[in-house]
Amino acid sequence: MSDAPAVASGAPAGSPTTRPPSDGRRLPGIGLAATAAGVAIGSAAAGMARLRRRRPNTETVPQGVATTDGLRLHTTVHGDRSAPAAVVFVHGWTMSGEFWTGHAEALARRGLLTVTYDQRGHGRSGRPGRDGFDLQHLGNDLAAVLDATVPTRTPVVLVGHSMGGMTVMAWAGRAQPPRHDVRATVLANTAVHELVSDAVAALTGTTNRVVHQLLRQAAKVPTPVPSTPINRRLVRTLALSPDAPDSAVELTHRLFLACPPSVRVGFAHQIDVLDLREGASRLHVPTLVLTATNDRLTPPSHAQRLVELLPDARLQVVPGSGHQLPLERPADTIHLVHDHVRRHALVPDPRHRDASPPRDAVEA
Repeated sequence: MSDAPAVASGAPAGSPTTRPPSDGRRLPGIGLAATAAGVAIGSAAAGMARLRRRRPNTETVPQGVATTDGLRLHTTVHGDRSAPAAVVFVHGWTMSGEFWTGHAEALARRGLLTVTYDQRGHGRSGRPGRDGFDLQHLGNDLAAVLDATVPTRTPVVLVGHSMGGMTVMAWAGRAQPPRHDVRATVLANTAVHELVSDAVAALTGTTNRVVHQLLRQAAKVPTPVPSTPINRRLVRTLALSPDAPDSAVELTHRLFLACPPSVRVGFAHQIDVLDLREGASRLHVPTLVLTATNDRLTPPSHAQRLVELLPDARLQVVPGSGHQLPLERPADTIHLVHDHVRRHALVPDPRHRDASPPRDAVEA
């Protein structure tokens, strides 16, 4: 049984697209289905509660997954390793694998193998030294997680949010050939190049270089962030939409505060000079690009730019949500990811990936 109705799909790569307006209006390609989905889902808090029912089998990888530079990544496997396909979830900047727990459990209940992990320095994973924040390390870490958790012959779909999407692109840009059968990817609320300038402009309404430099430097000061009502409101303003449920705001706020200042700043430096265009151009698998009309950290223009660069992509715009789209609209996100898995990972041969998969491949 589907957790939510489908959200209307955007145009595939190569089709005429309209630049998303920044005022939160519904975009072309989002019709009555999107409205119906929002009404049917109701509150995201209730949706996430449904997704957490009947917890599947879970296994924490003993001692974590070892990285190439000696760190240990806290990693959790959900479901059965003999499943017909696997989904590996990658979280964003200052979050942790907990961001994806409800989504991973929901798909595991549908018969898939799912994996969540804390990126280096986040959650319960090891903290890197000064030279350990390069985005290429994140790509190598994802490869290590795949090697440790997913059988080599199992079809895989990679799902990355924000910096997690950047991790997937960094993985695609690695010199080493992939060892796993990665059939498709989902990149949500992410960017490939020139993120900070566009985000600052969206947040401040100005392109003034002095303002941009001041805000960029402020983001790189490794000071602890206290838990205050003001900071909580700031998190909602920056990362979520005005209508985001309290549960999404609380989780985002808690995980942000838990991220060590040195880790927050270390990756902020890397995101400031972001350029993953080469990796994106090498991602030769069907990619679903998700964006939201109220995303102020990775504005919809970045999704448009990414779709134009990826070899095989289609765009999905979700009206109303902010940067934390998977938390604000969990049931929609689950539905979209599951549909992408059915289309591209649950088919006998990649050459037939456009054919409809068998209805009984996983729980419908």
